[in-house]
Amino acid sequence: MRQLWALLPLLAGLQVAHAAPVAVRLFDADQSGGQSFGRTGIAECLRGPGSLALQTITDLTLQTLAGADVLVLPDVHRLGTVTEGWQEAVRAFADAGGGVLLTHDCAGLLPPELFPDLLGLGKRHVSRSIDGLGAHVLTYGLAPFDHAFGDHRDLAPGPNAEVALTCSDGRPVVVVGRWGRGRVVQ
Repeated sequence: MRQLWALLPLLAGLQVAHAAPVAVRLFDADQSGGQSFGRTGIAECLRGPGSLALQTITDLTLQTLAGADVLVLPDVHRLGTVTEGWQEAVRAFADAGGGVLLTHDCAGLLPPELFPDLLGLGKRHVSRSIDGLGAHVLTYGLAPFDHAFGDHRDLAPGPNAEVALTCSDGRPVVVVGRWGRGRVVQ
């Protein structure tokens, strides 16, 4: 998993040799009264060696996203108590050039209208094998792999999305796209 987090500078639109640390905001739904999975493991990976500056946040507002390069929403099942208008704040963040990464079931459980040109609602699919590695910069150098969980969401790429990864039977499991000046990976 560590190699995927090394790609966060690319998601942020920064060059790998960028002098300043990449500012990452990791949303903690559990601390806001909601439910998410994987935040602890993601935080451990992001705190490892490298040029990432991690800050955990419990609300999704323009103020909590200010100064960030990337927002990570880790397998959020329930948001908890967040400020009304959070969707607009996340879209505005991406529109202004921020990178947004939604992991695992997050893409199928958060409102699909979050990034409507990029993703349609996906159904649960039982499969662990990822072997369709598209010709995208985010998959460069990856070999086929089995993920740690027993299922994922099939994604319905919108008109402005590219499929970056597919499962063993060809169903999209990771899509990427531009939102304004930013990038979104779901």
